[in-house]
Amino acid sequence: ASELEVPSEPDFRMPLTGRPLVSAGEIPNRPALAVKIPNNRKAMPQTGLNEADIVFEQIINDGVTRFVAVFHSQGSDPVGPIRSGRAQDVDILTNLDSPLFAWSGGNDGVTGVVNNSSLVSLNYVRGFTDAYYRRDGRGGAPHNLFSSTDTLWGFTPEDFAVPPQLFAYMLNGETAVGDRASSIEVELDSIRVRWDFDLDVGRYLRFQNGEP
Repeated sequence: ASELEVPSEPDFRMPLTGRPLVSAGEIPNRPALAVKIPNNRKAMPQTGLNEADIVFEQIINDGVTRFVAVFHSQGSDPVGPIRSGRAQDVDILTNLDSPLFAWSGGNDGVTGVVNNSSLVSLNYVRGFTDAYYRRDGRGGAPHNLFSSTDTLWGFTPEDFAVPPQLFAYMLNGETAVGDRASSIEVELDSIRVRWDFDLDVGRYLRFQNGEP
């Protein structure tokens, strides 16, 4: 009988998605880029969420949530709308090893927290104005501020770091342990979110307040 093959960790992975790679040269030589994106009707449809490696969803105590879209393996043009920051952004993003942070500003307290953190601040109201961000007229301010990831990566400092791997990923041949779930429901403040598994695409699709 042949020996049982033991799954092994691939030599290289895309840091923020876990995709196995053939060589380290496939990993983009740039920092992670985090972009604050609103989640309300006037801001829809947002651009860039599907292209992001990781999307965090935050409760912001305004009856709505806000996304932090983190890019590294690929980008998006345009990306947005781009909205203001919160102090919790620093807690969420610090482990990305000095990521770029694209946001439309914040109150003095939040601005101080971000400025004193390891995040590289690309603050729209503090120097990074319409030369790097643009308004497209839809929905009206503040729901219409956009940029592109290539434009924002253009502000990468010389001493940047490629983001570290954040999660442990399954190995080839491993299967998940747990109850099967074709639908998952989550309540985030007043936002009702449902994730339905789609067999055709092999992933969960997101619904918000009953709408895709």
